[in-house]
Amino acid sequence: DFRRNTDVEDTDNGTYSPFLFTSYVENLLSSRNPDDPMFLYLPFQSVHAPLQVPEEYTEPYSFVKDENRRIKLGMVSALDEAAGQVVDALKTTGHYDNSVIVFTTDNGGPTASSGNNWPLRGNKSSLFEGGTRGIAFVHSPLLPNPGTVSHQLIHVTDWYQTLAGLAGAEAPTNTDGVDQWPTITGSVPSPRTDMIYNIDNTTKFSAAVR
Repeated sequence: DFRRNTDVEDTDNGTYSPFLFTSYVENLLSSRNPDDPMFLYLPFQSVHAPLQVPEEYTEPYSFVKDENRRIKLGMVSALDEAAGQVVDALKTTGHYDNSVIVFTTDNGGPTASSGNNWPLRGNKSSLFEGGTRGIAFVHSPLLPNPGTVSHQLIHVTDWYQTLAGLAGAEAPTNTDGVDQWPTITGSVPSPRTDMIYNIDNTTKFSAAVR
């Protein structure tokens, strides 16, 4: 069931979920004081199977022969539009000037549902970089060198320490992450020299360490 907190919510049936979530964020931002600190976690359901998107988003990709690939590309466009609406809402409500936006993923694309990780080998659920290496970007008025590309080693567990440090908080020392803000701003190399991709001992053992 689709829920709003703990209550089953069926009044929004037929609304494409990225736009539903974006509308919620717009209302949230307009209802609060931008001077109050906030952590906003917005996990869109797309781009993810099942492959569904309003038809108008697939029209720019009519030249793509594979139907599932057309839908997936349309889903990316719809997600891009929704993310843009969130940024617009941050600006119009006064939250933007002191914000740090992290756009990231939890895994590589599943090739079984028209994902494409080229030139990396593998896909979601594999230990190859096509499954474990994700594109991400950080956008913020606080960045000293916007538009630069970082090739430093950063792991998903590092976001906890990094964002806590930015907010002036002290994260527990017994976590797996490290503070990457000095690396993201380009002042020092990444303190990370290794990472565990996965250790899975559920059905058959598989593991990888870099």
